[in-house]
Amino acid sequence: MPDQITVRRCATQDEAEVFNRILSWNDIASKVVADSKTGEFHVQVNTEKEQAADAALKVTDNRPPSNPHKFAFVSHTAIDAPFIEKHLAPIFRKRYMDFLLLNYFRFTKIYAQYILRGLENSG
Repeated sequence: MPDQITVRRCATQDEAEVFNRILSWNDIASKVVADSKTGEFHVQVNTEKEQAADAALKVTDNRPPSNPHKFAFVSHTAIDAPFIEKHLAPIFRKRYMDFLLLNYFRFTKIYAQYILRGLENSG
């Protein structure tokens, strides 16, 4: 069984869940683990997915991705999710290294900053 590695540390569970969701949109399994000693929430992935997770989460930072031409930002409604997942996502995953797929399943105000960063960082 692969080891787990923390790819993000968060002060709140809500923030950790946003990162968890972003990873799931990019087809990367992750989980949120609470650290009872520090009170932090850790977003963890299998070690073999660390590089892919770092690439997917890079666009949520306050700096543009290193290869903006390899980043696609896809925004869609939940109604369109089956079509996006079946027809478009496989093409984007093959063509783009840094890929962020968004839907509005449980859209809250906290997602706004990640959406804006994704749009700003798109090549």
